[in-house]
Amino acid sequence: MSAFVFFIEQTAIAWYLFIGAAVVFYLYRWASATSDLRASAFRLERDLAKDRRGGAVMAIFLLIELGLAVNGVRSVVAPSVREDLQMNELMTVQVVDGTFSTPTPPAVLEALDIDSSGIDLGPQDEAVIFITPTLTPTPVGTILPDVDDPSGCETENAMLEIPVNGMRVFQPIEVRGTAFVDNFSQYKLEIGRPGPNDTFIFAQLDVGASPVTEMGNLSQFNPAPFQSEPGMYQMRLMVFDINDVLRASCLVNIEISPPIPTPTPLGG
Repeated sequence: MSAFVFFIEQTAIAWYLFIGAAVVFYLYRWASATSDLRASAFRLERDLAKDRRGGAVMAIFLLIELGLAVNGVRSVVAPSVREDLQMNELMTVQVVDGTFSTPTPPAVLEALDIDSSGIDLGPQDEAVIFITPTLTPTPVGTILPDVDDPSGCETENAMLEIPVNGMRVFQPIEVRGTAFVDNFSQYKLEIGRPGPNDTFIFAQLDVGASPVTEMGNLSQFNPAPFQSEPGMYQMRLMVFDINDVLRASCLVNIEISPPIPTPTPLGG
């Protein structure tokens, strides 16, 4: 509200000029209507002239009221609002938080009588080298034996690193691989569900419009929609050129299983 009041105050001169020009215009309309009223011999023309003159008078009164309102905002309302804002600023109490610190009691050192006669520290004058075991990377999933061989995947134009052939998938994974050919157009990622007569019915998972020339992220795969029917599935990567011709593909066999239950901690 204060912003509107200050806007009227700052633009009061422009409002006065607009109102003055509008009053002059409607005074001209009033004079023209009065002249037509005096010169008209027909009743219809006189009625129209009276309407125009009345409208001009009403518009002039409204413009005068608008001018008085602008003057009131400029001379009364704006100074009052400004004074209230200044008073609020003076009454505002700024609270500055101090440094919160809890005193920490000093550590109490007690003399401990430790019997070290049964501890063999080894020779003290020899350098001892300790071997720290190296952490091995966590496998992305269980690889099942005795699954069908992958199809395609011989070239880097279409290759799947994750999921690998025979992988058991039970949680969302990042699909990684490569997908690129000359005159590349797009690559498609599909999942195949077992169908009748040992066939697979494929459904599209994702489409990529940019080639992946180095091993990287192709898509994200969430097995949740397929965990109601666990079993063997096929994931297929297909790469197309600008003529929509399949130029490279890679198909791997995966097993989708229900999520692995996590142990529930017992209450202490």
